[in-house]
Amino acid sequence: MVKPTSIIIPAQIIIGTMYGITQKVLLLQEAQGFAGVRHKFDKPFTQCLLMVCAMMCSLFIRKYWDSNGKGPHPKTSFRTKVILAIPASFDLITTTLNIFGLIYINVSIYQMFRGAHIIFTSLFSILFLKKKITGHEWVGIVIIIVALILIGWSGMYIPGIDGSLEQDTHTAGEKFLGAMLVIIAQVFHATQVILEEYLIRFVGTVGALEVIGNEGFAGLLLLIFVMYPFAFICPGNDPSPLSGGSLENIIDTFTMAFNNGYIILMFFIYIVVAGSYNISAMLCIAFTSSLNEAIVDVVRTLTIWICMLISAAIGLPFGEPWVKYSWMELGGFVLMIIGNFIYNGFIRFPCFKYTGHETNVCEDPISHEPLN
Repeated sequence: MVKPTSIIIPAQIIIGTMYGITQKVLLLQEAQGFAGVRHKFDKPFTQCLLMVCAMMCSLFIRKYWDSNGKGPHPKTSFRTKVILAIPASFDLITTTLNIFGLIYINVSIYQMFRGAHIIFTSLFSILFLKKKITGHEWVGIVIIIVALILIGWSGMYIPGIDGSLEQDTHTAGEKFLGAMLVIIAQVFHATQVILEEYLIRFVGTVGALEVIGNEGFAGLLLLIFVMYPFAFICPGNDPSPLSGGSLENIIDTFTMAFNNGYIILMFFIYIVVAGSYNISAMLCIAFTSSLNEAIVDVVRTLTIWICMLISAAIGLPFGEPWVKYSWMELGGFVLMIIGNFIYNGFIRFPCFKYTGHETNVCEDPISHEPLN
């Protein structure tokens, strides 16, 4: 009999790689937009819209998939939906800042910087959940900080994937801005993690699909009634009826999509890949150990980097060249892995005390009941 992990782990790596590359490739599409202005599809809020649509697909799966053989799952209470809307708002902010940052930096740098959430999650756990951070966790955090400095430093000098190898299209200042946006995004991601851990006390055990789907629905409402109007009136580079332009003009978005069929195709690919990624990540958590999850994160980041290097080597319109500063990025990546493994107790030292890390109990991904 085939073990679930033999399918779930490769699927999570492959789908995660596709998701990371899809995010960047969509940003690189060009078309005529509002008032006939041709420009790149730098649309972080639209990527958020695609993400929440993918998340909402989880509600249909939860409704029609009788995973535990007990018939239809009970409806989610209105109170639970309201509570889940709180972390959903932080999820939207995280994604928006991540995509704004991804506009200016390479996707490999972007993936590595996302590891910074460990630092902020640990600090917030101390401040708000009154948890104690052990000695080996502090060592892991320090190593991760050093790794982030090396990765960020190298990223200032590695050409962007949306320009030629001879002439970079983004300045060092823009790349620094992109890196800082991704780092700030991890602050909001850590806040979301802490909020979910805190709020779950008020709603009890909630299935993963239910959380994903309801956060997606809440995110859709926030996008339509708050974030899109804000993006329209906020001055920016998008062509707009407003004199100062817009941070993002949804009219320009749909105009570009209708003028470039590849953008519409990328929309569908994005939703399918993002939805599959959410489900595969959920299954990975349910059926594998924390060590396997850490290894999957490492391999996914490495696979994305390799794919971008190959893309540049064969002359695709997207890709990341290997230059001398890539060695520094590689060194930072290795340090990031070591720091993560020390933090999680996978690499142990006799001078530290360890509480022990148990493997995950296999749970129903919908109801979170133990699987027999």
